[in-house]
Amino acid sequence: MNILVLLKMVPDVVEELEVDAGGTALNGEYLRMIVSESDDHALEEALLLKERYGGKVTVLALDAPEVDDALFNALAKGADRVLKIVGAEGGAGATVTARVVSEALRGDGTLMPADLILSGTQAIDDLDGLVAPLLSHHLGMPFVGIVTRVAVDVEAKKVTVTREFPNSVRGEFEAPLPAVLGIQAAEKPPRYVPVAKVRAMMKSARIETASVATMAESRSTGALSVLVGRTDVDNPPALLVDQRMGGLLESLTQDYDRVLIDAPSPLQVSDVLPLLPQVDGIVLVARVGHTREVSAQRLMQLLARTPGAPILGVVANDVSRADLERYGFPSTSSERRWPSSLIRR
Repeated sequence: MNILVLLKMVPDVVEELEVDAGGTALNGEYLRMIVSESDDHALEEALLLKERYGGKVTVLALDAPEVDDALFNALAKGADRVLKIVGAEGGAGATVTARVVSEALRGDGTLMPADLILSGTQAIDDLDGLVAPLLSHHLGMPFVGIVTRVAVDVEAKKVTVTREFPNSVRGEFEAPLPAVLGIQAAEKPPRYVPVAKVRAMMKSARIETASVATMAESRSTGALSVLVGRTDVDNPPALLVDQRMGGLLESLTQDYDRVLIDAPSPLQVSDVLPLLPQVDGIVLVARVGHTREVSAQRLMQLLARTPGAPILGVVANDVSRADLERYGFPSTSSERRWPSSLIRR
């Protein structure tokens, strides 16, 4: 089996933490960094799978303070290979991290194909837990998160995992290989290795590197990513007003030039109303021959009474070529009229 493990460095909360002068981040001058706890469990689970089924374990990490120590420690624990990705912007969000890692995996012909890619469920510095599912999207692999047990059927090329749910509920899921798993806890506590073994590994082993700049040479000038929401949420309004939703939007705006949120009309589903104050603008979408003028007027009145972002404009969908030519959009006619009659009254 070929198993890849993603490691992330996070602040050690045991140490005394100081806020920087700007008041928006921690002071990095005296900050000590350690491997995220759930990523440490992901590494342990990978090593247990290696011992059980054979194969090799490769560990990847973005360059960060003290990451070399963490990678040598992984080698001392039993990892076969470690790779450090250099050149990524400091404090990269989940979307950038997932994209960079996916490009590294595609760019290095020795890393893929992988049977399993393991990552921690979430890190203490962001708590969004999006790297693994976004990476699975980029690579076209199935994803299961909050995993506490992993069993692999090598011949059938499938993995069976135990996933945790609230109220001590557990579920068992099967997925075809290759797959991406978010590890909540390994089946055993992460193993300890003596400092002497780590120091010996520093002398005998080496850390491979991959450059973001090199990967960017083959990257296209534009990209479109789609993040699909679930439909079985018990209380959507509570989820939208949760601070984690704000954190997700902030992370996305740092990693993308434009973030578009597809939402139903508040006239049909009021769940979207808590989201309006968190966006920069609203674009209304009307379907020609379907949207009624009275509905559009009611929506405008509702939005005028609701605190939120300004309305940027209207997009008309399902417009026929004949309608376009009739109202002057592609034609050579000098007369251009607003297609208000395309909306049903």
